[in-house]
Amino acid sequence: MLIAGGLITSAVLELYFGYRESQEQIARLQHEMAALAAVKIERFVQDITTAIRAATKTREVAQISPEYRFELKRLLYLAPAITEAVALDANGVKQAHVSRTGAISSNLNSVINGSRGFQRALQGSADYGPVYFVKESEPYMTIAFPIEQFAGTVIGVVRAEVNLKHVWDVVSSIKAGEAGYAYVVDRTGDLISHRDISLVLQ
Repeated sequence: MLIAGGLITSAVLELYFGYRESQEQIARLQHEMAALAAVKIERFVQDITTAIRAATKTREVAQISPEYRFELKRLLYLAPAITEAVALDANGVKQAHVSRTGAISSNLNSVINGSRGFQRALQGSADYGPVYFVKESEPYMTIAFPIEQFAGTVIGVVRAEVNLKHVWDVVSSIKAGEAGYAYVVDRTGDLISHRDISLVLQ
């Protein structure tokens, strides 16, 4: 009985430690997959920010005028995730606007010059707005970026509406083992990206 008890105890301990090791391996794998997803999403946002920055520094401008529409059209060409872009002067007055759909979103119709994003960009810093949903389905975010005539001299702001459904492709391709998957939520816990798109659309 003593020998049998010792063997049983040894087997139970071996199973327990094997289980713990397996759980730790799964946790490490999940952490690596989450880190990979975060890096890919960060790169996605950085690429868009780079395109917006280029649109604000392509030429010397003395003021923001309707001719700035050319820069915005090129921005939409360089960054397919951007669906709308607007150039505002320092007073928050819209000078140029482009849209892939031709319609102006309700987000752009809001009072812009009093918004946090506009004020932050006017002070020389890029602003990344919270995620919002268009027609309660597709996730979007607003990026505001300063237009500088010279370094430190902000004469206007570019605001871009970014469709985050492009993140779906990034996340849906990430798999952890046979059944694991990645998903993305915003800071309030709303689902932004998931391999089951129907869950996002809900």
